[in-house]
Order: sequence, then C-alpha cells, then structure tokens
Amino acid sequence: MPAPTITDLPAAPLRSQGPATFAPTAETFVTALQPFVDDVNAFGAYLDALGLSATDQVSAGAFWFPFVSRTTTAEPGAPGALDAYIVPSGATGTNWAGQDGKIAIWSASGGVWIFLTPVEGVGGWIGNEDLAISYNGTGWIALNLMSVTVALSDMTSNLTVGADKGYWDPPFPISIKSVSAAAFEAPTGAAIDVDINEAGVSILSTHITIDAGEVRSADSVTPPVISDALVSGRITFDLDQVGSTNAGKGLQVTIEYVEA
Repeated sequence: MPAPTITDLPAAPLRSQGPATFAPTAETFVTALQPFVDDVNAFGAYLDALGLSATDQVSAGAFWFPFVSRTTTAEPGAPGALDAYIVPSGATGTNWAGQDGKIAIWSASGGVWIFLTPVEGVGGWIGNEDLAISYNGTGWIALNLMSVTVALSDMTSNLTVGADKGYWDPPFPISIKSVSAAAFEAPTGAAIDVDINEAGVSILSTHITIDAGEVRSADSVTPPVISDALVSGRITFDLDQVGSTNAGKGLQVTIEYVEA
C-alpha cells in the first residue's frame, strides 16, 4: 500500500498585502488547514498499519496532536485518556519536572505519562488557543496566526491625546491573540497609553503601554490584557496618554489574530 500524500499548505497571507489580496489569500490558507490535518492523520494511520511505535511515528514527523495546552506548568492531576500537552519551561510535578519542551501524552490504560521529543514536521491544534502549530526543528511556530500593524501617527510629529487615531476593518470575524505597540521615539516623563475599541467599547481591561524611555510595549512593566478577544466589526485606536516631558513619535500598534 503506497503512503498517502500530504498536500502542501498554500501560501500564508502577508501583512504587506492589500485588502483585495489579503482576504482571499487568508481564506484559502485557513480553508486548507482541515484537509491538511486529514492528510496528516491518514499518514499516521498508514504508519500505524506498518506497526511503527509512537516514538517512531513522532520521529518521522507523522503525528498531528490535539494539544490541551502548551502553557500548563503544573502536571495535571486528573488528565483524560490520550490528553496531550507541550510541557513548558519550568514545569512541575513528579513526572513533568525536567521534561521541558517535550510532548506529554497521558496513557489511561497504563496510568503513566509518555514523553516524546518533537522533531521537525510534528504539529497539532492547541484547543485553548485556537492555534494550529508545527515544530520547525528548533521551536513551535503558528500556522494560522495572522497579524496587522496600524500606524497611529507619522514619524516626526509629537503624539497627541485623542480618540480615533486610527482604525482597521478585519476581513472576517477574528479572535485576537496578542496586541503590542512600538514608537519611533520614546516618550519621557510618562508612558504612552493606547486603548483599542470595537463599536466604541474597549476590548482591553489593561491598556497597551510604552513606558517612559522605552520604544516597545514588550518592555513595559505592565502587559496589556485583552478582555474581549472576539471581534467582528471596525477596530479603532485611542491615545489616552503620550508622555509628559516629551511626547513619543511614530507610533504603531500590532494585532495578532486568528479567524474566529
């Protein structure tokens, strides 16, 4: 019996594409994910028929896992049969400690955790993040994560406080995974504070901030918190604070998202 063919995924959408190109490219890419999963599962069944062990199959890059989580650090006390996790750094527990980076699968029949080392080509779906991921040999990368960057000012003018400093119309209903901001010139005296709204209502319980003297929100003491990740309408951006001694300049906001 010949091995089943795994069809390559189409090109992923790029933030540099215009709306007329981005939307159909994204739709084609997301639509192809399920057939890709089916192809990978069919190949896994083929390997099963050859009698290869689970470790052999993972070494062949033939498994697609329905992961429960990749951020759970405490070893689950009551896992379900065949629950699969990516063990994060600093994991704790009798069995999980020291297994950082490995795939953990609960064998209900044996009452034990099976730990596998991922190799390039292994992938899965993370249920609590709605993300398709794949191991590229050095780390896990998202397959269906998209992003957009919106400029809220030019590069040379001081930022000013105000509402509706920019907007973005998502091409389809989305689930926001992360938000961040960057400035060309740092504020001094006080932070830059950015709010994101849908239909005039904030989707953040903690705003995006760029601390005084910094140019990236990633370096902020207080990270943003998304309170309403599901968005289907126009997104607008408010500047609630821009610095005090000197305002920042050249502000951009980036949203990472998946199709909802």
